[in-house]
Amino acid sequence: MVGKSLIPVSEKPFNAETPFAALNNDVTPADIFYVHNQFDVLALDINQFSLKINGAAANQNELSMEQLKEFPERDLLVVMECAGNGHASMNPAIKGMPWNLGAISQVNLTGTSLRNIHEFVGYTKDAIKVRITGMNQGKSDLEERKNSSEVYLWRWRYMRIR
Repeated sequence: MVGKSLIPVSEKPFNAETPFAALNNDVTPADIFYVHNQFDVLALDINQFSLKINGAAANQNELSMEQLKEFPERDLLVVMECAGNGHASMNPAIKGMPWNLGAISQVNLTGTSLRNIHEFVGYTKDAIKVRITGMNQGKSDLEERKNSSEVYLWRWRYMRIR
C-alpha cells in the first residue's frame, strides 16, 4: 500500500521516513515511526540490559531494566524530529542524511526521568558532566542537567519495549 510503510532513505545504517499522510494521526503507529540510526542496528536483549553508573557518583551501580521500572514513572506525548529533517531540499546541498520531510513522528512514551536517576546516583561536587555512551558504538557528551526531562523508557504507547 502506498503511504502505509516506511520510506527508506539509506540501507546501511538503516534510516527511513514516516509517510507524510501518516502525520495526520495524533500518534504515529510504531511500524511507521521514522527510523534514524547513526550506526548498525543492534539486537538488544532487554533482559541483559543494564545502565552502568560510575565516575563522580556516590552510588556507583548497575541498574537492570526491572530496577529502572521501580523509579517513579511518567508518561509523555512527544514529537520527535531529526534536526536534519528537510535536508534533501536544501540548495546548495549539504552533508548529512538526505531527509525529505518525514523524519518526524509523535508517540506516547512511559519511563522514568533522568532526574530520578541523578538523585539516586548522588553525584559528588566534582561531577561536571554526564556522558551517555550507547551500546551501538556512539557517544554523546551532555552537560549535567539535574532537572532534565530526558526519560529512560520501557513502554512505547501500549507496546512494551522488550
